[in-house]
Amino acid sequence: MFNASKLYAVLAANMLLRSAMTASGSNALIGFYLADLALDGHNVNSAIVGNLNATHDAIALLFAIPFGILIDRFSPRVVLVTGAMCGAAATQLFGLTGMIGIFFVARALEGLGTSATTPGILAYLTDATTPVPEKRGQVMSWFEISLFLGLAIGNLVSGPLWERLGTSAFGLISVFYVTAAIIFLRRAETGAQIDRAGSPLVGLRQTFSNKNLLRLAVPWLVFNSVVGLWLSQLAFQLNGPMRAGQWLVGRLTPSQTSVVLFLYILTFSVGVWYFGLQIGRIPRTRIMRTGFLAMFGVVTCVFMLNNSSEWSPTARFSIFPFYAIAAGLQGAFPPAALSFLADVAGSSQGRGSAMGIYTLLLSLGNISGALLGGQLGHAFALNGLILGTLLLALIGLFSLRFLREKPIPVVMA
Repeated sequence: MFNASKLYAVLAANMLLRSAMTASGSNALIGFYLADLALDGHNVNSAIVGNLNATHDAIALLFAIPFGILIDRFSPRVVLVTGAMCGAAATQLFGLTGMIGIFFVARALEGLGTSATTPGILAYLTDATTPVPEKRGQVMSWFEISLFLGLAIGNLVSGPLWERLGTSAFGLISVFYVTAAIIFLRRAETGAQIDRAGSPLVGLRQTFSNKNLLRLAVPWLVFNSVVGLWLSQLAFQLNGPMRAGQWLVGRLTPSQTSVVLFLYILTFSVGVWYFGLQIGRIPRTRIMRTGFLAMFGVVTCVFMLNNSSEWSPTARFSIFPFYAIAAGLQGAFPPAALSFLADVAGSSQGRGSAMGIYTLLLSLGNISGALLGGQLGHAFALNGLILGTLLLALIGLFSLRFLREKPIPVVMA
């Protein structure tokens, strides 16, 4: 039976998780800390920032499918509580010392939490919508909105927390994880009759034999690479050492960076919400294509601002309406791709395994983006991130040509 109250509670817990992950991540508290160390003359650069993010995502990648198999064998709730508590332990480690090595250990532990919670939530949502598959597109768009609202909140609070509390802010973030774990423990049961008997490897084999899932892997990987490229580098670039000829680099304070990221993610979330409503009315491949095309508009606006040293404030401000429209259109990709994936998972025994593959692609994309961003950011600062995005968007557009979809039921308002 479809239970909306439990679903909303789990989505709220997902928002708390994403808030915590974002606030403690390389684009927030860790990024601010490393930027301060670099300004104080320590041997810290963009490559270290990228490697920290890559460590998190490497662990998430390695354990995504094992946790997915555990979900198929047991239940999403067990895995979700475990993952949230791993995140809580990781944030405690961040505040213990200023040693970079401890940061890598903590990011690895946080990656373990990500590899559990992401497929766990998605498997729960797939199970919960089993009685009403026509609602799956909208529910997955709600998942994306909760995710990006968490990103927005995490970015918004991280700057002020760092300025007021310093390394003590990491410990405060652990409260978000513990609260999410309690919600999962109490609410993350679907009531759906899901067959978890037998070997979960059967579901894994079914998942890997689906050609459409394999075709979806490439655009998912590319989109997540763009996300990883920017989220691993932006705080460092905007708050770290200045670069000659690039107006945005080193220009902002942590609080200003938090506000910028909050506004961007809020705009992106509006796009996620709008295009989530269009699933069933517009082909999902067309919606995904819109998301990639919008990347060209976003990076064009950022390039113009980054090379606006001689511009007046009024001229710079005129760029923002175009930037906001492009950022909103970028939000088209996630709900369409995730609805596509949920349909694949919902028709097989391997729900957890399929969502483990989602996490694997998310992590692999973030690793690729973080490593690419570290090298491009070190060599060319913000202009390097723009160049990397253009190349990835072209690959993503091309990969969508091979994706085929079946019609899904139209959700009537």
